[in-house]
Amino acid sequence: WNKQQALAVDWAEAADETLWREQAARGRQGGGLFLAWRDGQHTQNAANTWSRLYAPLAWDYVLGDPPAPEAEADLVEFLRRNAGHPGAPRLAQRVVELMLEYLPEQPERAARCLARAKAIALPMDLFEAQNVFWQHRHTLAAHDELAAQLEFSRLI
Repeated sequence: WNKQQALAVDWAEAADETLWREQAARGRQGGGLFLAWRDGQHTQNAANTWSRLYAPLAWDYVLGDPPAPEAEADLVEFLRRNAGHPGAPRLAQRVVELMLEYLPEQPERAARCLARAKAIALPMDLFEAQNVFWQHRHTLAAHDELAAQLEFSRLI
């Protein structure tokens, strides 16, 4: 039973990773195709289809280039409305893992990612990121915006 369970878990994790890579590539395309809403429009056309693409669209928004200025507010609103998506917790974990890499050497990039993740109400556990920031507080002390986003009111 244990070997079967281990094989099943390995298969599921590998399949999930393969699907994620494909979805993330689609998200890079889809973010640029997300259109600004017209007068009286409250969601994207084919909203159910777009909702299924929540995780890759959110990933692209948090980490990618900014969307078209005329569509950004509507994309953010759309992603906020879908923050309860079943893929949101894993997406949040992926974002935090990447932020851990950015924090020591690329604090501006980490701050931008964190600001965008918060803008779309991504439910992130910042404990590990806070620890990394604290470990590097002497070199990161000048990054007040990042400190505030990580919920440090003031550095000592």
